Amino acid sequence: MLENGSLAQAGDDQHAQLRRWVMDVFHLPETTVVAATEHDHAGEAHTEVVVRLGDRVLNTYLIARPLDSITRPDIEALRAAAEAGVLQRHPILGHLYRFFGLWFAFSGAYVLFSAQCPFCGQPGCPVGLGGAGLVGLLGTLCCQNWKGLFKNLYRRLVKRTRGQSPALPLEP
Repeated sequence: MLENGSLAQAGDDQHAQLRRWVMDVFHLPETTVVAATEHDHAGEAHTEVVVRLGDRVLNTYLIARPLDSITRPDIEALRAAAEAGVLQRHPILGHLYRFFGLWFAFSGAYVLFSAQCPFCGQPGCPVGLGGAGLVGLLGTLCCQNWKGLFKNLYRRLVKRTRGQSPALPLEP
């Protein structure tokens, strides 16, 4: 049996080999049930892999390949994608992850496009870098945390000006 070969080359039952790979890569117990079904979406074959532990469905994965061409590296890539998604979907850590990512992006863009300190004019001044951090913080807060506030203000302004004429009425 080929360790990294595709299911068609393995010569073994396709579902049994896929089950072994999923259980080995995800470190699942022997009681795990792995079911794979092949679907045809817009002329392309996709494989849906459902992982169950008893009556509970642990996860459902969709692989954009036919069942017989799935390889062990595909399952390893699936695990890496699943682990990366766990941090981003976490209710607290995901919010912090996005917050710091946006903060670094805004600060980096500010430093990249304004190479000199706005106060002393020297490149690499600590005051200029601190200012870049503050600009990045404000950009992040506007983007992530104050988005709802801006949408609400915009809705109120549009609602208030909808029925009114932009010009003042002339008095007789």
